Amino acid sequence: MTASRDTSVDSPLVEPHLGPLPEEWQVVRLGKTATFDWGNTSLTKSLYKPSGYVAFRATGPDGFLDFYEQSGEAVIVSAVGARCGKCFYASGRWTAIKNTIIIKSEQACSLFLYFYLDDENICAKSGTGQPFISVGKAKQVPFPLPRLPSSGRFRICCARCSGQRRLASESSPRLWNSKRA
Repeated sequence: MTASRDTSVDSPLVEPHLGPLPEEWQVVRLGKTATFDWGNTSLTKSLYKPSGYVAFRATGPDGFLDFYEQSGEAVIVSAVGARCGKCFYASGRWTAIKNTIIIKSEQACSLFLYFYLDDENICAKSGTGQPFISVGKAKQVPFPLPRLPSSGRFRICCARCSGQRRLASESSPRLWNSKRA
């Protein structure tokens, strides 16, 4: 499939990094299919509690708060630092704090969005000593938008794979410890 041109932007869309796409899919700028927001810059990890609602920062889901600011599914993008561009999948009740970008889409499956964006080089970065990603540049990322039925099938497959990955990561430490005994 040849990538289509988004006429609202001067530069042509390039083929997404997934390779050739099914004919019925279209390539759009991510900003056309998703909403973007910054994580709460007034919150830091100094507010973390021993348990509660998951908090995401640039390094990922690494703590808990006794409150949440978001609910539902989203992709959290690390926006600052050496690993800027790293993505994390959020669902349920959660909060994104300093140095993150929250991406939500009603048109695309959130899991598909996460798997597609989870490439630290997909968003253009700025800065030299401390690299960062701006919301404006993130909105310009070419995104393959599958038809909704395809997206639904992909969602089921991703949920199964995600569940298997979670089970594997939970059982790995137990297996490692049992081999040591």
